[in-house]
Amino acid sequence: MSWLRKYSSQDLLYIAIMSALGLAAKPIITPLIHLISAPLMIPGGSLAGGLYMMWIALAIAIVNKPGAGLLVGITQAIV
Repeated sequence: MSWLRKYSSQDLLYIAIMSALGLAAKPIITPLIHLISAPLMIPGGSLAGGLYMMWIALAIAIVNKPGAGLLVGITQAIV
């Protein structure tokens, strides 16, 4: 776990928050996207997936350290 030492506690907090927001937003956003995209004949899964992946990209931009996106993905997968 020596590679985790390069992250400050604030970085790890941002990673945890982005992981939690991604997990909490997915069940809310997905049905809404499908309601909006179905009449427009747009695939809703791609729109919902883009919004779901936004949290990973946001964590990478905020933390700005290598492996931040990987940690968000691993945290979301474990939870």
